[in-house]
Amino acid sequence: MTYRLFLLNALITPYEGREALFKVERITPEKAKEIYQDAEKWCEIISAVGHEATAKAFKLIGIPCNPNRIQITFYPGDRAIALTLKRRPPEGKTLTLEEMQLIGYDLHLIHRIW
Repeated sequence: MTYRLFLLNALITPYEGREALFKVERITPEKAKEIYQDAEKWCEIISAVGHEATAKAFKLIGIPCNPNRIQITFYPGDRAIALTLKRRPPEGKTLTLEEMQLIGYDLHLIHRIW
């Protein structure tokens, strides 16, 4: 089975079936880059980042990313790096990279265990 690494702009865990077990941990930009570089050697990397500014933020930490507004499903073994804002933007507001940096953001590693 081929595992996948998703790049996300939200802490989401879509899966099929009745139950799933996920582990989520906050990570540093350095750890995110390390995970990405390791994944390049062994799995498929898929951007599901829906916003240009978030893709640019990924690039700033050394992770190549293009916007790609797609639906994903986690299967056992799949992982994701999620870049999430520290607070919600106003309703309907599309942020620039500069606005995202002012708000601040966290990085998380999501791993579907089973």
